[in-house]
Amino acid sequence: MSHDQNGQGRPEALERMTFFSDAVIAIALTLLALELPVPVADGPRTLLRALTGAHGRQYLAFLLAFVLVGASWLAHHALFSYVAGSDDRLLVLNLVALFGSCSSPGPARPWAPPPPAAWAWRCSRP
Repeated sequence: MSHDQNGQGRPEALERMTFFSDAVIAIALTLLALELPVPVADGPRTLLRALTGAHGRQYLAFLLAFVLVGASWLAHHALFSYVAGSDDRLLVLNLVALFGSCSSPGPARPWAPPPPAAWAWRCSRP
Protein backbone atom coordinates (compact mmCIF):
# COMPACT_ATOMS: atom_id res chain seq x y z
CA MET A 1 0.00 0.00 0.00
CA SER A 2 1.37 3.42 -0.79
CA HIS A 3 1.62 5.84 2.11
CA ASP A 4 1.69 9.60 2.39
CA GLN A 5 4.40 11.60 4.21
CA ASN A 6 2.86 10.84 7.61
CA GLY A 7 3.03 7.08 7.05
CA GLN A 8 -0.73 6.76 6.67
CA GLY A 9 -2.46 5.15 3.73
CA ARG A 10 -4.14 7.26 1.10
CA PRO A 11 -7.70 8.45 1.83
CA GLU A 12 -8.87 6.51 -1.25
CA ALA A 13 -7.67 3.28 0.38
CA LEU A 14 -9.75 4.03 3.47
CA GLU A 15 -12.76 4.78 1.31
CA ARG A 16 -12.32 1.51 -0.59
CA MET A 17 -12.08 -0.38 2.69
CA THR A 18 -15.30 1.13 4.02
CA PHE A 19 -17.10 0.44 0.73
CA PHE A 20 -15.87 -3.16 0.85
CA SER A 21 -17.06 -3.45 4.46
CA ASP A 22 -20.50 -2.11 3.54
CA ALA A 23 -20.72 -4.62 0.69
CA VAL A 24 -19.76 -7.54 2.94
CA ILE A 25 -22.44 -6.56 5.46
CA ALA A 26 -25.03 -6.12 2.69
CA ILE A 27 -24.24 -9.58 1.32
CA ALA A 28 -24.44 -11.11 4.80
CA LEU A 29 -27.88 -9.57 5.33
CA THR A 30 -29.02 -10.74 1.90
CA LEU A 31 -27.92 -14.30 2.62
CA LEU A 32 -29.90 -14.22 5.85
CA ALA A 33 -33.04 -13.21 3.98
CA LEU A 34 -32.58 -15.90 1.31
CA GLU A 35 -33.19 -18.59 3.90
CA LEU A 36 -36.63 -17.25 4.79
CA PRO A 37 -39.75 -18.89 3.41
CA VAL A 38 -42.00 -16.51 1.49
CA PRO A 39 -45.21 -15.94 3.46
CA VAL A 40 -48.46 -16.60 1.65
CA ALA A 41 -51.12 -14.05 2.57
CA ASP A 42 -53.94 -12.12 0.98
CA GLY A 43 -54.18 -9.36 3.59
CA PRO A 44 -52.65 -7.95 6.78
CA ARG A 45 -54.31 -10.48 9.11
CA THR A 46 -53.29 -13.51 7.09
CA LEU A 47 -49.80 -12.05 6.72
CA LEU A 48 -49.51 -11.71 10.50
CA ARG A 49 -50.71 -15.32 10.90
CA ALA A 50 -48.22 -16.47 8.27
CA LEU A 51 -45.35 -14.66 10.00
CA THR A 52 -46.19 -15.98 13.46
CA GLY A 53 -47.41 -19.43 12.45
CA ALA A 54 -45.40 -22.44 11.35
CA HIS A 55 -42.35 -20.39 10.33
CA GLY A 56 -42.52 -17.90 13.18
CA ARG A 57 -39.28 -19.14 14.74
CA GLN A 58 -37.45 -18.69 11.43
CA TYR A 59 -38.65 -15.10 11.16
CA LEU A 60 -37.68 -14.46 14.79
CA ALA A 61 -34.20 -15.90 14.13
CA PHE A 62 -33.89 -13.64 11.07
CA LEU A 63 -34.91 -10.60 13.12
CA LEU A 64 -32.37 -11.44 15.84
CA ALA A 65 -29.58 -12.04 13.31
CA PHE A 66 -30.48 -8.84 11.43
CA VAL A 67 -30.25 -6.83 14.65
CA LEU A 68 -26.86 -8.40 15.49
CA VAL A 69 -25.38 -7.71 12.06
CA GLY A 70 -26.99 -4.26 11.91
CA ALA A 71 -25.56 -3.32 15.30
CA SER A 72 -22.09 -4.40 14.24
CA TRP A 73 -22.43 -2.32 11.04
CA LEU A 74 -23.52 0.72 13.06
CA ALA A 75 -20.53 0.29 15.38
CA HIS A 76 -18.21 -0.12 12.38
CA HIS A 77 -19.64 3.02 10.77
CA ALA A 78 -19.26 5.03 13.98
CA LEU A 79 -15.70 3.81 14.54
CA PHE A 80 -14.55 4.61 11.00
CA SER A 81 -15.90 8.15 11.22
CA TYR A 82 -12.83 8.81 13.42
CA VAL A 83 -10.26 7.09 11.18
CA ALA A 84 -8.19 9.41 8.98
CA GLY A 85 -6.01 6.89 7.12
CA SER A 86 -5.33 3.20 6.79
CA ASP A 87 -2.43 0.80 6.79
CA ASP A 88 -2.00 -2.95 6.43
CA ARG A 89 -2.74 -3.60 10.11
CA LEU A 90 -6.04 -1.75 9.85
CA LEU A 91 -6.97 -3.79 6.77
CA VAL A 92 -6.33 -7.05 8.63
CA LEU A 93 -8.19 -5.86 11.73
CA ASN A 94 -11.09 -4.79 9.54
CA LEU A 95 -11.24 -8.24 7.95
CA VAL A 96 -11.28 -9.83 11.40
CA ALA A 97 -14.10 -7.50 12.45
CA LEU A 98 -16.03 -8.34 9.28
CA PHE A 99 -15.59 -12.04 9.98
CA GLY A 100 -17.06 -11.45 13.42
CA SER A 101 -19.97 -9.52 11.94
CA CYS A 102 -20.72 -12.25 9.43
CA SER A 103 -20.40 -14.95 12.09
CA SER A 104 -22.66 -13.22 14.60
CA PRO A 105 -25.92 -14.61 13.13
CA GLY A 106 -24.73 -18.07 14.23
CA PRO A 107 -26.19 -17.78 17.75
CA ALA A 108 -29.62 -17.09 16.22
CA ARG A 109 -29.64 -20.44 14.40
CA PRO A 110 -31.03 -22.50 17.34
CA TRP A 111 -34.16 -20.35 17.22
CA ALA A 112 -34.93 -21.56 13.72
CA PRO A 113 -35.75 -25.24 13.39
CA PRO A 114 -34.37 -27.18 10.43
CA PRO A 115 -36.73 -27.39 7.45
CA PRO A 116 -39.11 -30.34 7.60
CA ALA A 117 -38.25 -33.45 5.61
CA ALA A 118 -41.26 -32.92 3.33
CA TRP A 119 -39.94 -29.49 2.36
CA ALA A 120 -36.51 -30.94 1.51
CA TRP A 121 -38.16 -33.70 -0.52
CA ARG A 122 -40.21 -31.19 -2.54
CA CYS A 123 -37.13 -29.07 -3.25
CA SER A 124 -35.08 -32.03 -4.41
CA ARG A 125 -37.62 -33.29 -6.97
CA PRO A 126 -36.86 -32.39 -10.60
